[in-house]
Amino acid sequence: MAKTVRCLDIGLKCLFQAKGESFAGLLEQMRLHLHDAHDGMTIVPTTEKAIKQAIQDQRWGRFAH
Repeated sequence: MAKTVRCLDIGLKCLFQAKGESFAGLLEQMRLHLHDAHDGMTIVPTTEKAIKQAIQDQRWGRFAH
């Protein structure tokens, strides 16, 4: 089953949502997005932990939880 994680899930005011089958894939999508859209933000251990804890099964609908 596909997994998702959103910037909102890790405390950022942003509607970006990464989707993928693996943690590594989600982490890479988040890394690229955070760098490009959030002033060069990088993933430090605490950010990686927050991302891992925020991963959920695929959401259906625009704002579904």
